[in-house]
Amino acid sequence: MDGFESLLKYLCERHPELAVLENEPMRAHTTFKIGGPVRLMFLPEREEQIRGILAGCAERELKWLIVGNGSNLLVSDRAHDIVVINTRRMDGVAVEGEKVSAFSGALLSKIAAEAMRHALSGMEFASGIPGSLGGALIMNAGAYGGEMKDIVSTVRILDSDLNIRELDCAECSFSYRHSGLEGQTVLSAVLMLHAGDPEEIRGRMEELAERR
Repeated sequence: MDGFESLLKYLCERHPELAVLENEPMRAHTTFKIGGPVRLMFLPEREEQIRGILAGCAERELKWLIVGNGSNLLVSDRAHDIVVINTRRMDGVAVEGEKVSAFSGALLSKIAAEAMRHALSGMEFASGIPGSLGGALIMNAGAYGGEMKDIVSTVRILDSDLNIRELDCAECSFSYRHSGLEGQTVLSAVLMLHAGDPEEIRGRMEELAERR
């Protein structure tokens, strides 16, 4: 039994509900539609599942990669001995007052649409960025004069020791297209927006869409 088989057995025993794909082609998970098969791809739905996958990989010294929407991700067509954690099922979004909470796999377009539905402004700049929240936070994604750092309240992460931590915006050390979150695993975040007019928000999003 190699490390990948051992990991699969380990996770099936501890998280039997965890979805897994074996020898899954990455071309089905990248926006460029390229990429060869990976040995294992897990699709977690909860934080403890991600922690379990990472712990299992560490014990077996297996390489791993986290992907969300696979935006602009270049992957060779060869086979890859790697574990991929696909966060697309961790895409919940909730609104409370002017706070928007979202998991790392939520698409920015989905979060922006939900904000507009609740008459919240501040997310328009990100409505056309083709990525998920986790990647957008790690690279401090931005467009049209706005950046993720402008709207982040807190970010929930798994650190390199697999401890769950909640960081405020200052602790994320955001800079132009970078952050102190690189090397960490983003689980979710709370964004702070502000009340606005739904039609004005929609109009701004449509205006930016025309400029792309």
